[in-house]
Amino acid sequence: DSIYPLSFIDKYESFADIGTGAGYPGLILAIAQRDVKSYLIEPRIKRVSFLNFVKASLKLDNLTVLCNRVEEVKDLQVDLITSRAVTNTSLLLDITTNIKKDNSSYLFYKGSMLDEELEVAKVNDYKIVNRKDRNYLYIKGK
Repeated sequence: DSIYPLSFIDKYESFADIGTGAGYPGLILAIAQRDVKSYLIEPRIKRVSFLNFVKASLKLDNLTVLCNRVEEVKDLQVDLITSRAVTNTSLLLDITTNIKKDNSSYLFYKGSMLDEELEVAKVNDYKIVNRKDRNYLYIKGK
């Protein structure tokens, strides 16, 4: 589920996973692509401790774990912003503007409410890929 989108999204050099929790999808993407600079952004200390333990255990030199809310992250801009089960699409787009480059893309792992979320978010130039019970929303950067 976490790495499936690698089959249809463009290549990227860096990404940030918002509200990564136990590491889905961000930790799995960092493991699968050790040449990509990876950031996991998670505000809860207990989860950050777990993620740092996994990072050290697997020697993931490409991974940085940030204990913070994405709105408060400074001095970080990435090519791809990912999120799974954090909040609605419109709010995700709003709270991630500080880590977005002009040409950043988004990959959101969404459920059944995606159509309603897209109406509110007024997103253009996107692709939806359905697989089993998962909707992958890919908003390609320009």
